[in-house]
Amino acid sequence: MQGLTPVMTLSLLVQNTSSQDFTIRSLGGTLSANGYVIGKLSSFQTVQIRGNSEGLIIVEVNLFLLGIVNDIIQIFATGNTTQEIQLRAYANVDNYQIPVNMKFIIGQKKANAV
Repeated sequence: MQGLTPVMTLSLLVQNTSSQDFTIRSLGGTLSANGYVIGKLSSFQTVQIRGNSEGLIIVEVNLFLLGIVNDIIQIFATGNTTQEIQLRAYANVDNYQIPVNMKFIIGQKKANAV
């Protein structure tokens, strides 16, 4: 926690399948659950990824309690416990802004009653 803001730390595995080294200078964006923004994420550590290798980027997520509460209310209102988590960010890679988009599905959607 930073003050009253809950903080979560994630490790993202970056794979470089080319023979060219690259440097990730920063990463920043948002984390959403079922359409509600639940946090902002950032990493300002410089990480060099050698050619044909992989490395970890440590990302800090500052959680937005209101977004989390809205997501929980939606679960009770719809009965759908499936969480669609989306990470949308930009990475500064060798001074180019590269979009980073990831989607994770947790749980299964409830079948509609006939």
